Amino acid sequence: MSGWQAAIERIGVTLSEQQRLRCELYLDELLRWNQRINLVGFRDPQQVGIEAIADSLAILHVIPHGWRTKRLAVIDVGSGGGIPGVALQIACPSWEVTLVEASQKKATFLSSLTRIDGLNRLNVVCRRAESLAHDTGYREQFDLAVCRAVAPLPVALELVSAFLKVGGKFIAQQGTESLKRLSQLTGIVNQLAVRLVQRHQYQLLPTTAERTMVLFEKSDHTPSRFPRPPGVPQKRPLHPDAPPPR
Repeated sequence: MSGWQAAIERIGVTLSEQQRLRCELYLDELLRWNQRINLVGFRDPQQVGIEAIADSLAILHVIPHGWRTKRLAVIDVGSGGGIPGVALQIACPSWEVTLVEASQKKATFLSSLTRIDGLNRLNVVCRRAESLAHDTGYREQFDLAVCRAVAPLPVALELVSAFLKVGGKFIAQQGTESLKRLSQLTGIVNQLAVRLVQRHQYQLLPTTAERTMVLFEKSDHTPSRFPRPPGVPQKRPLHPDAPPPR
């Protein structure tokens, strides 16, 4: 049994044989393209499988259980190699998953995945999230947003929150340093009309380090000025002590 299959069994995620095959086809493409463009930082196939499949599917533990079979609109911001959006679409085939990626080379890879049988509900958009979030076809149109280590949490919240419907959920998979500052986010979440719901810790395998993801919920409409123009959220992250806009 491969490392990623052992990991999903450990975290209690079940896939059909057909879904496992689709995961293997996705990993084959990811590894092949990764030789030409930098899609993931790992080169070991076992580690790539754990990161691209098992860690992505761990997200299923922090969403309402009934959502797994609903027809949800899902957005993966800064998708890169398709992590976590592709594995989620394989596991939840009724989901319509939009992969947002600013790099044309990475977006070309993501578009190639739609030729895999069963992945025709993947949509790829090659644009900056800051501008796409002001497009009426995407703004507040999604039930669930995911984002894996694209930016520090205050920046990720600004990039993602405008895509969510009121009541929609955002799951952030972040590094340890970013999560240490969760207590400082109060002013930022107030500005963006989201609220912190849950922090979930998990371990994929006995030999791997403990990981954390954070669940937020959209509580109101996003103020029209967010997200700010491309590059600004990264250069001037929102200050936690700033009051919410009027």
